[in-house]
Amino acid sequence: MYRRRFLGHGSTNFYHVMSRTTGGEFLFGDGEKFLFRRWLKKMAAFTGVRVVAWCCMSNHFHILVEVPDREPFVRPLLEDEERMLKHLGILYSKPEVTAVRRELELYRTAGHDSLADELLRKFSRRMCDLAAFMKELKQRLTLAFNRSHDRMGTLWMAPYKSVLVEGADALATVAAYIDLNPVRAGIVNDPKDYRFSSYAEAVAGVGASQRGLCRALGATRNEWRRLSGRYRLLLYGELDGSPGAVSRSEIEAVLESGGQLSAAQLLRCRVRYLSAGGILGSRAFLEAYLSNAAWQFGSSRSTASRAMAGGDWGSLFSIRDIKKNPICLPELPESAVS
Repeated sequence: MYRRRFLGHGSTNFYHVMSRTTGGEFLFGDGEKFLFRRWLKKMAAFTGVRVVAWCCMSNHFHILVEVPDREPFVRPLLEDEERMLKHLGILYSKPEVTAVRRELELYRTAGHDSLADELLRKFSRRMCDLAAFMKELKQRLTLAFNRSHDRMGTLWMAPYKSVLVEGADALATVAAYIDLNPVRAGIVNDPKDYRFSSYAEAVAGVGASQRGLCRALGATRNEWRRLSGRYRLLLYGELDGSPGAVSRSEIEAVLESGGQLSAAQLLRCRVRYLSAGGILGSRAFLEAYLSNAAWQFGSSRSTASRAMAGGDWGSLFSIRDIKKNPICLPELPESAVS
């Protein structure tokens, strides 16, 4: 069933985006996951969409992205043709960039500057745009997968899902939820041991993943050494980061008794608010969204924020009520994890 996507009103917006393979089949082995990571980083560099956290599983992926203001990213490229051509080299081969260069030269020589400018704008329209980023990422993964597996047809079950995320406490919560995917799936006990995720890369010293998770924790530059303890607290519930600090049996007991889970316990569960809640953030963030986009909700909607069930969510609210199984422990195998 189609769910309305909520788009942020600020100059910079954060989204939790996810997509699943057709039929939920386990199509991605290590090779495909390496390919996903490669294209994710290429598309991020080309489009200007910044990756905050990510995880690629065997039948789906999660990405937490920051979509910045388009104008500051695009303007220098449009004003400097050589810079734009160099930028195209991130995504295109040398022969393809050469062909673009020749086309621009033909237009300029013939005095058709407007056509040359339009060609450059065509490339720029794909930048700092979530829909374009996701469409091209999934298309390129499909083409590569089908070519290597002698296969035809779609690779994906449906269009991507997205949740608009406030750039505050909600950001760190969603990042940790993404990095804990392989733990919920029963693949590893410690998320650092699953290599196809932002946390494993950050622990291994990959600067881009360290900077992304620092962004989730409210820092704008790489302060991983100082902030990694705070992130471990979200992942494990204890600063020492010992695997099993949050046990499944304890979570089951709380759920069966109808009690309230702790923040660390909640993240070990399947939380539909984080994948289908529409917008996630503080009460003020959600009410501001409603005031700016009342037309999306109808006259009967007087308040935007909905309390999230199941445990201690602190200051986080969702814009949607999730009535059916909002919080539950994932069933194994991995295909049950969302």
